[in-house]
Order: sequence, then structure tokens, then C-alpha cells
Amino acid sequence: MLQKVIQAVKYCNNFFMNAKFFRQISTATASFVFILIFNQLGNAQSIVPRANSDYSRCNGYAQQRKIEIALLYCHRSIEANPNLVNAYIVRGIIYARQNKIDLALSDYNRAIELNPNSTSAYTNRGSILSKKNKIELALADYNRAIELNPNLTKAYINRGNLYGRAGNFEFALADYNRIIKLQPNFAQTYANRGVLYEKFGDFELALADYNRAIKLQPNFAQVYVNRGVLHENLGKFELALADYNRAIELNPNLIKPYIYRDNLSKNNRKLKY
Repeated sequence: MLQKVIQAVKYCNNFFMNAKFFRQISTATASFVFILIFNQLGNAQSIVPRANSDYSRCNGYAQQRKIEIALLYCHRSIEANPNLVNAYIVRGIIYARQNKIDLALSDYNRAIELNPNSTSAYTNRGSILSKKNKIELALADYNRAIELNPNLTKAYINRGNLYGRAGNFEFALADYNRIIKLQPNFAQTYANRGVLYEKFGDFELALADYNRAIKLQPNFAQVYVNRGVLHENLGKFELALADYNRAIELNPNLIKPYIYRDNLSKNNRKLKY
């Protein structure tokens, strides 16, 4: 819309600069044309602030998890300015939360069309492609995001998790190590790396990572489950039981710690919970 109005103004301006044009129209007609252009230009100038205002509301409500109203403002901002990259990204995130995977993918594709250097668009599109089990395409997006920003923690996290899922544990470990260098106080990364160390049979390193994750995030229930399993495998049954109990206390909806705790008590009748 804005581009069309600007083109129209330039076009008309060329005519108004031409003396022959003035000789061919009446004063009333010329005045009407001036008013028309002025009104259209005023409307066009109002588009950008409205689009930005609607996007701010869209983003704010999305962060508050007020999905429906966030989506409304995303639609409005894109309607006002179809080239607003961040609005497509936020709307894509909302669609992903609603499990509207194809709509999310469409928005991320559009964002990348508009800005081929958007690390956020590549990272989020990688997540969608991963959900669709398109591993190679997802990795390509994460790689591109990291190429654009070598310090982009989220892309390393997603890529590391994807490598782990695909069984490429060495690559996953390299990404987790990189994340810890970039963000040394992120508990989830220590938890993930602990799982990898356990797969490698490096139990002391795994235990150290679980301990670090719990120190950083004492209410991280899943890490207590993981550490409990490790303790049990190492024959430290009382410590395992304590971790299962703590996991259940923090999140009673977790299923596995109940199962592990029951099996542990059946195999070790001296243990009570």
C-alpha cells in the first residue's frame, strides 16, 4: 500500500512539474488531485505506526501466553504491513504452540523470504522441521542460523538435541559444550550433557553435570529422576530413593519416578518411602 502511494505521488509530481499538464486541466481539477494525493499519503503514513503498534501488542500478549488476542494483533499488524518480518515470526511461534505446524512453517518461510538473514526465523523453522521429522532440513536451518550468528545459544541447543535424537552423540556433546561456554548457568544444558555422559559410560562426569544442574535449578524435577537412575545403577540405593522422592515432591504428575521407586523398593525391601 505504502509503495503504491509513493509511486503515485512520484507519478503525479512528474505531471505537476510539466507546464503542459496545468494548461490542460482546470484549477478545480488540479485542486481535487492535490487533495486526493494528500489524503492517500496521510493514510499511508499512518500505516507504519499502526503496524508497529499492533506488532508490539502481538508480541507482548504472546509472551504473556494470551494466545487468541496475540494472534488477533499479529493478523492486524501483517494486514497493515505485509513486510513486517517479526510479526510473521511471532505469529509462527503462536501457531507452533497451537500445534498448527503447517501454518507456522508458512509464516517462517515468509519471514525468510523477506529477510534471508533472520536467525530467529531459521531457528524456529528448524524446530518445525524437526517436529515434521525432516532432520536434514532442520539441521540445515540450525547450521544457517549459527553461520549468521556463531553465538546463538538457542540454535546450538536445538541442534544438539536434534543430534542426540538422531544418535549423533559426539556432535550433540560438542554443541552442549559450546552452549556451556556461551551460557554457563543454563541448567538444561548440564542435564542434557549428563544424559550423554551416561550413554558414554562416563558416570562421574554425568553425576557432576546432574549436580550442577540441580545447583543451578533446585526445582528441576526431571534431573532428580535422571540422577536417581544413575545412583541406582551405581548401587547407591538410598540416594536413588531420595532423588525419586524429591522428583515426585516437585512434580507429582511425573510417572517414571513412581515406577522406579516401586521397583527399587521391591528389589530392596529394607528401603521404605
